Formats: sequence, structure tokens, C-alpha cells
Amino acid sequence: MECICCNSSDTRKKFKKNNFHIYECSSCGFQFVYPMPSASIIEAHYNKTRVSSDIRDKIKKYLLDFNTNPNNPKRDWYDGIVTKASKYLNLKSLNILEIGSAYGYFIDYCNNRGHKAIGTEVTQAFADASKGLINGEVLCLKTDEYTKYFGEKKFDFIYLEHVFEHVLDPHELLETLKDLLTDRGLIILVVPNHKSFLARLAGKHYLWTNPPDHLYYYDRNSLQTLAGKAGLQTVETYSGDYYHRSIYQFYSLDLFKHTFYRVLNKLFKMKINTQHSYKYPRNAADIITLIPYWVMYPLINLLNKKYGMGNELTMILQKETVHSPK
Repeated sequence: MECICCNSSDTRKKFKKNNFHIYECSSCGFQFVYPMPSASIIEAHYNKTRVSSDIRDKIKKYLLDFNTNPNNPKRDWYDGIVTKASKYLNLKSLNILEIGSAYGYFIDYCNNRGHKAIGTEVTQAFADASKGLINGEVLCLKTDEYTKYFGEKKFDFIYLEHVFEHVLDPHELLETLKDLLTDRGLIILVVPNHKSFLARLAGKHYLWTNPPDHLYYYDRNSLQTLAGKAGLQTVETYSGDYYHRSIYQFYSLDLFKHTFYRVLNKLFKMKINTQHSYKYPRNAADIITLIPYWVMYPLINLLNKKYGMGNELTMILQKETVHSPK
């Protein structure tokens, strides 16, 4: 066993969670699951937790809301990411590959706005969930199948949002994706930041330390080191918390409400919705729900701006032969 970041064999068991052991590299502090679950165990887990009998109805409902509701932080996030990629590359229309597309929302968004996007997933059931519902396609491909499937096709922009921490062999994936990039193409990775304020404070109880979903626990240094080993340079890095995910998950009263609802669901077989609203707070319910965020905002803002300690870490990569834009 050795650290995939610094190659040190000086590792130690840190803690156990969900019946998985988390190890830490004594040299660089990188944390990871060991031993790694097999690909078949991971695939079975995703099919069980991500694909349900009513998933297609949920996708239809989400897409309708996504395309019609003006209060949509996720759409604004996609706007920002794609606009940033277009500006870096000075291209209005991008050839886009998304790794870990889930239900294909990003693919649908990009294709509806004049780009050419295609996505991938690790199980056929997951890939088929959005078939015929989105504008575009999600393929079931393993890492070693990308080169054969795409052949000489190259992409301007490859996107992974909260996916890289799930990957069994991150170095192999980065090497593969680098070969799929155009000469100036970008990879944009978004991962949980395990050097965030809350990650440091909560330790093993941090919400996003959750094997077997998450297998590796990245921060800015470990992610940049891995990218460099794969021949990729970091051109921009930033962290933050956002309404479309981490603000509601970490800084809302939903944490208590959902715990109570899960108890009711388990004890009385009640079907109570435990989804976050993931909207900008424009009504009394959302404003009250986010009281912890308002109270902690000065500290959250200070720690993120000064130390990059937001819960979500975004890194933009290019091939090392490309000069970084100024």
C-alpha cells in the first residue's frame, strides 16, 4: 500500500466508517479507503442507491423545473462553468465530455445552448435512466473503454462534478482524459474539499467522508499533485459554498429536520420528502432554514477568502505543453 500522491509507503489507519477503513499518508496527509472495494461492489451500490423504479418520473420533473423556474442556482452554476471554459478557449461552441453524468442534466443543458455534449456513467442502468428524456446521450463506459469508443475524437472541455472522489483509479482516469483533450482543451474538476473548515472540524463525521461513495479525500495540494503526475498543469483553483449543494447540506436546519423525518420514515413507514430546496432563499421558509448559514457567514467568508476553506473545490487543468492564460 502506498500513497497515490507522494508514493510514500508510510501510511496509517486513521479511522473506520461505514465498515470501511480510512488510511492517511504520514508524509503528505492524503486520506483514502483501503482496501478498495471492487468495481462490481461499486456498481451494485450505485444501482441500488441511484436508480429507482420512479427515477424517470423524477428526471422529467427536475428537467421541467430546471428549464422553467427562474430561481435555479444549479443552472447559474452551469452558466458560470461553461462561460468560463468558453472564455479560456475563446470558443463559442464547445465539444464537451462529462464524466459521471448521473441523470444527464448537464448534457441536456449544454446541448440546449448550442454546444455538443456527451456523458458517461459506470453502470448501464444509471446510463439508461435519462435515455430519451434529455437532449443528448449518457453512455455506459469504463475508463479503459474511452479511447476505443471515441477513437480520434477530441474534446475542448471535460467536466467532472463531484465524480473524481468516486473513481477507483484516479491517475489512470486523468491520463486517459488528457489524451482525449484538444491541444488547448480544459479539464474542470469539482470535488469535496477535505481541507475545508467543516472537514477539519468534523473529522470522520464530515458529511462527505462517506465510503463507499467517496474513496479518496482531496484537497488543493493532493489534487494538484495528482494532476501534475498525469502531465496536467493547474491553471486556476478556487473553493466555495453554493446554494445548489453545500450551503443547504452543511449550513441549514434541514440537517435536523431530515434526521427527524428519517426516523419517522423508518418507524412508521411514512414517505416524507427529505430533499433540500436548493433554491436562492426568497421566501420565509428558506430564510429560516438557512439561519445557521447567516449566523456563520462572516466566518465562512473569511476562511474561504483567506485560506480557501470552502467545502467545494474547483480546479481547472490543461496539458503541461499549454501556456496558462493570464
